[in-house]
Amino acid sequence: MNNQTFESVISKSKQQLTKWKANTLSQEGRSTLIKSNLSAKPIYTMQSFLLPKQTLKELDEVNKKFFWNKGEKHRAPINWDEICKSKANGGTGIRKAEDINIALQMKLLWKIIAEPYNIWVRIIHEKYLKNADLKLYEKRGQTSWQWGKLISLRKQFFEGIKWVVGDGKTINFWQDRWLTDIPLIESVADKDSIDKSLLVCDLINSNKDWDRPKIFQLLIGKLRRRTIRTILEYNIPTNDFQDRMYWKESNNGWFSTKSSVQLLHKNKGHKPSELKWIWDLDCAPKIRNFMWRISKSGLQTKERLQQRRIAVPMECELCGHHSEGFFHLFMECNFVKDIIHNTKKHLFDLIFPYNQNLGNEKELLMELKEKIGIRHMSALATTWWSIWYFRNQRVFNNDKSSKEKIGKFLLGEQNNWRIANEAEKKGDLVKRNQTLP
Repeated sequence: MNNQTFESVISKSKQQLTKWKANTLSQEGRSTLIKSNLSAKPIYTMQSFLLPKQTLKELDEVNKKFFWNKGEKHRAPINWDEICKSKANGGTGIRKAEDINIALQMKLLWKIIAEPYNIWVRIIHEKYLKNADLKLYEKRGQTSWQWGKLISLRKQFFEGIKWVVGDGKTINFWQDRWLTDIPLIESVADKDSIDKSLLVCDLINSNKDWDRPKIFQLLIGKLRRRTIRTILEYNIPTNDFQDRMYWKESNNGWFSTKSSVQLLHKNKGHKPSELKWIWDLDCAPKIRNFMWRISKSGLQTKERLQQRRIAVPMECELCGHHSEGFFHLFMECNFVKDIIHNTKKHLFDLIFPYNQNLGNEKELLMELKEKIGIRHMSALATTWWSIWYFRNQRVFNNDKSSKEKIGKFLLGEQNNWRIANEAEKKGDLVKRNQTLP
């Protein structure tokens, strides 16, 4: 199988994410449609096959072009890998095609070990596994293309599996995750000196307690004394309790595609963002997206365009200052400061003066959030978005709206959001009342 085999997957995504749709939606709207499209159109194929990397790359290209709504030669101001992080980790929540594909394939591996009586699982055992342990299975002879791809994901998959010790008969002492989230074999320097087939039950005596003499004999010199002490403190059930496996990335212990993607992200080194509160701002989704772009230094001010070697006149469109950078436009431009002062004087008094020694937009956002709190940051976000909107109107449409008009517009935006929220809450209340007996 090759890229041409799955050409229909790419063409269907292109048909869904058309240019005219992109033109009618905000970037946040396009982001939502990408998530919906990627979780619907190619889902059946992704559940059935591990797609070629080129196919997955082309799916990402389709999504990326739609997200930015630009031409072929457009250089995105924010890296696609950064965009495809979870919101908690500093991204937009869009998932890369490869991550979704791998997560859906891992679901099949979970089915093999968690649903032994499933018809498909019984066929897999009959044809390939021959009732062998999935973890220890070695491919012999010719197998199907898809089976080979599926078992190639075992290492990633078993990183999400953890065990609770019962009788210890199914847990590999060295290679399974049962004591901590890291297999004990990772703590051993000379891995050839240990018995990799050792089971936990081999170190439990007939009284259902740890066999201390055997543990000391086998583990002293292999593991740290602190680790051995932790093993001896692990409580072994005294009743006939079988070993239990669970998916450590989810709250209920059962596999889910979402938690699987989270595991893949964790393995890539994704870490919680200090600015995840941006997605909790009390403002329209398009404005939260705007603030996210600011946090990534992705707003295309003239100064930023010049840094990317795009030649544009550098003067501020609003006040005529010789250079339009982010800090000038939103924190120093007298035209903008007058708008904030005239429409939200309490906000003006809270944010000015500001620390001019900050290095970038992220540092400013963090300082302002600590200084004025999330409620006032919501108001500031709507204010900044309105200013950026009219700045763009001036650049592209020569619309030289007055400070008063811009002030009325931003107050209207806030009022529209408040009305929409109240209507939604009222609708939810009516629905709840209708379901009451």
